[in-house]
Amino acid sequence: MKFLGRGLKKSHRKYWILLSLLFLVCLLVITLPFVDRITFQDKETQKRNYFEKGQKYFQNAQYQEAILTWKNAIQLDPTFAQAHYHLGLAYLKMGLFQDAFGELHKSVQLAPHLTAAQYELGALYLLGKDLEKARVQAQLVLEQDPRNVEGHLLLSKVAAAEGDFVRALDFINTALELDPDRLESYLTLGAIHFAHKDLEQAERVLQQAVAKHRTAVEAHIALGNYYQAIGKFSQAEQAYRTAVQVAPHHSRAHFLLGLHYASQGQANTAISYYQQALNIDPSFVGAKKHLIYLLLRQNDPAQATSLTQELLASHPNDIDALYFQGRIHFLNNDMEAALGTLKRVEEQEPAYRFGPYQYDLGYYLGLAYYYKGQLKQARKELRQVLEYSPALTNVKLLVADLSMKLGDYQIALESTKEVLQTDPHNLQALLLLGQIFLYNGKLQEASTAFKTVTTLSPKDPRGYYGSGLVYQRQNMLPEAITSFETVLTLDTDAVVALAHIAAIYNANGQPQKALERCATQLARSPNNAAMHQLLGTLLLGQRQDEKAEESLKKAIALDSNRPQPYFYLGMLYEQQGNYAQAQANYERALAITPTFAQAANNLAWLYAQNGEKLEQALALAQMAKEQLPRDVNIIDTLGWVYYKKKNFHQAILLLEQSVQKDPQNPTFYYHLGMAYYHNGELEAARRALERSLALSSTHPDVQEAREVLATLHAQEGEQR
Repeated sequence: MKFLGRGLKKSHRKYWILLSLLFLVCLLVITLPFVDRITFQDKETQKRNYFEKGQKYFQNAQYQEAILTWKNAIQLDPTFAQAHYHLGLAYLKMGLFQDAFGELHKSVQLAPHLTAAQYELGALYLLGKDLEKARVQAQLVLEQDPRNVEGHLLLSKVAAAEGDFVRALDFINTALELDPDRLESYLTLGAIHFAHKDLEQAERVLQQAVAKHRTAVEAHIALGNYYQAIGKFSQAEQAYRTAVQVAPHHSRAHFLLGLHYASQGQANTAISYYQQALNIDPSFVGAKKHLIYLLLRQNDPAQATSLTQELLASHPNDIDALYFQGRIHFLNNDMEAALGTLKRVEEQEPAYRFGPYQYDLGYYLGLAYYYKGQLKQARKELRQVLEYSPALTNVKLLVADLSMKLGDYQIALESTKEVLQTDPHNLQALLLLGQIFLYNGKLQEASTAFKTVTTLSPKDPRGYYGSGLVYQRQNMLPEAITSFETVLTLDTDAVVALAHIAAIYNANGQPQKALERCATQLARSPNNAAMHQLLGTLLLGQRQDEKAEESLKKAIALDSNRPQPYFYLGMLYEQQGNYAQAQANYERALAITPTFAQAANNLAWLYAQNGEKLEQALALAQMAKEQLPRDVNIIDTLGWVYYKKKNFHQAILLLEQSVQKDPQNPTFYYHLGMAYYHNGELEAARRALERSLALSSTHPDVQEAREVLATLHAQEGEQR
């Protein structure tokens, strides 16, 4: 019985379970349509809430917030045409025209009756100079509403852009008849008169617009733009200031007032207004860019860096942001990064310039190449700058200076004289002129140029220094010393003048006097690293190694970023046979200044002599030759590196140049002889090695030269 009872209970449970499931299914069938409707209603409500919230943000000029909110509405309903349209308007306010175009185009696809969207789309076509498509959009607007003011306005603008001012005036007059108080119609009419060069009428219409709409910021802005364009800067300033007063929270009014001050060279005031524009609207890209540009001109990389990073975060492919990044690298002395970044700008847009400012991409590229030691490329870029802006005096003088360094004295002379034709008292040009004449041996002309500098600017030490160089070349040594002493009176830290005084004493067999004069000047400038370096080199020349080392290390202690003391320490250790220390110091010098030609040459020589790091030796010697193409020691080093690499043909070409330039150097002949020998040119080898021994029987390679000559003589004897 118990078993039977248990079975009945189980059957009873199944019955109730089935009944419950049936009830649940019925309930779902009944309620699902209502749930669907509730969900739809919630979605619709959410969408509308987002849309209205976005409108509030837009009205308060919070465009970034409006964009995010309208995007949420579109996510709920991708066919929401009004949201697409308003999102397009927000993008327009932020200057994101490509994004604006996409949203406006989508809105008219979804709702062709949206005439306001059709008009804005047409205005974008007009901005992109696609006049035919702009006209089509205007006609679409007028087909739907022949009395639509925006449609007539757009047709007027298209006609004006085509140069048809009669039709432009017809369309704008129609717009004014339809709505005599519409501000945009007055502004468009003023712009048409301005484009037609009827300035009197343009000013009259814009003043009429301001009179009718005294609280309309756009009217004051338009009047300010007009005055700015015709060069009435005080009236422009007043109009922009009124715009700011009328609408203190209008970011564009502050921005335009900043632009005005920037155009007048009032950078600090301009920066202040750009910052106010960004405080009002942090997403204002134009204000941010102009602020960055002025900060860079003011050599303020810190704030410029922060703003540029913000710009790149929101606009990673923006060419202006890339240009700013290159300029920041330049200000931070990272010339490698500056070159890489600015060259990317040049590749994208060869004639790039920022905003209304002069073309200066080539200027900074030229300077970066200059500091990298790539002088030919630097000059090429700077000459390109002059093609865009021929009147830039500082660039002409840079080209002259580079040409002189490259040995192109005629180009240097022409560039310098061109500057002096328009500015005969330009001190920098006169100094360059003196240097060019000096290098060409025209000492009288050089003297005249330097004396003109001292006459024009008696407190400028550079003119006296130039005169000292001329006297030194004329062997008028007392006069030279007097000129250099005058330099030191005017500038106690003028190490270069002190170096010439020391050189004159040394040349006259008075090395102790050279040391004493240097010590006297050091007493006046005890913390001058360059002066300690000079004393070190003088002591090095007199083989007072211990004192030389002390002075050079003192120079490093005072300024560890100077490469020269490391270079001279390297020379000292090399003379002592301490090649590891010499190598370490040359490497340190090059770490500070990678284009230090003499350090590169000496390090390449050490690598080659040791038969190690020959690829690095070759790169260093080639770089050194690029820096100093006429330096005979560098030519010899490069030839010797090729010899060590067993490229005897290339070695011979260079080593022949070195003996031609310095026919009294026994080492050069030894190197050439060895290259001939291993290249199988035995007779030439014999002559070169014999010449080496005839010039000196004590140079370091005498023994090997004699051994090779003995081998050659033995071979000749066998052949006989």
